[in-house]
Amino acid sequence: MISGVTSPRVPPELSDQIIAHLNGDTSALSACGLVCRNWLPASPEIGRFVTSLSCRSKRLSWTRRGITSKVVRDLSCIVEKLTYITKLGLCGFIASEATLREPLARFSVVLSNSSVKALHFTTCNASFGFLSILVASCPLLETLVIEMASIRLSKRDNMMVSNRRHLQSLSLTQMTNTNPAGFLDWITGDLADFRLPNLSIGVWDANDAPLAAAALQRFNHSMSEFHLTVNADASLPQLFGNVDLELEKCQQLQHCRLTFHLREMFVAENQSLPWIHDLIARLSSPVLETIEISVFADPMTDLRALDSECGTRSLDKVSFDAMDALDWRRLECIFTSSILGSLRKVVLVGQGDPSGMRTFLAESHPALQCIIHFR
Repeated sequence: MISGVTSPRVPPELSDQIIAHLNGDTSALSACGLVCRNWLPASPEIGRFVTSLSCRSKRLSWTRRGITSKVVRDLSCIVEKLTYITKLGLCGFIASEATLREPLARFSVVLSNSSVKALHFTTCNASFGFLSILVASCPLLETLVIEMASIRLSKRDNMMVSNRRHLQSLSLTQMTNTNPAGFLDWITGDLADFRLPNLSIGVWDANDAPLAAAALQRFNHSMSEFHLTVNADASLPQLFGNVDLELEKCQQLQHCRLTFHLREMFVAENQSLPWIHDLIARLSSPVLETIEISVFADPMTDLRALDSECGTRSLDKVSFDAMDALDWRRLECIFTSSILGSLRKVVLVGQGDPSGMRTFLAESHPALQCIIHFR
């Protein structure tokens, strides 16, 4: 390739004609809307079909103002044109409100006029000020997802608290450098009657456990759905230590999903199983309708289960035949208790043929036959 030679450009009048022939083709118009900024104004139909936008940056340091500011300005132009965007995802950004004040102010105005209802932050390293400005700028925001992110609080941050009565779902996984109480205070703002129907928490190490406990304590009065995902390198008692997950205080809970990734075999001697039983026993919502339990464990089949890159065993769904390792006597007492009078379905997610477990329940725990479902 000869240096200095620019790639050929399609004249705007030709691109307009091309896009005009795509009228009504949803997938094609969506692809065109994400090609480049010059294609956005070519047809107002483009924005109607692009409802999800994900922006990735390999590594944009907040100290490099020119590059970061340019990205924010370009993002403002895209969102401004694609007025029908309902989901905005930011991945891999390193940003600070103090160094992006001018372009971020413009982006804030654009977001305030957008239709964004879901905001996803993934593998981001940002200040509270940066995050708070974006969230406060989305008046219709219903879903906030923060995964593998470092959210740091600085004295220079301009904390914006807005009316977040529309927020319906909050998902938090692997947040580092975050004070749980301070973060949750920011989420609820000055709303004394703040209600959050849907809470999803991911616990990957001991640093995540305090945030999970604090979030449960903060939103237990309003949660109708709760999803806990635990990916533990150690046993669950070691992972959580003295951290207490107060599920018994979630009296409005209707649907509960529990997902566990264990590094041990799924046998009766597994040290994590009593902890799982204890957690399930804490469910006491009189309106609880469904419980879904998924367990991934070490299959210990042969060396082919090893992950070749890191030399550790890959986890797999527990087979239905191995589920006899659960304390079924205790589970029967829990699931048939009068406290859980509305419970109609307990779904056990696994693999293999569940007919053996169905026979076991029919012979040993017939009261659970109409409650336990296998998937």
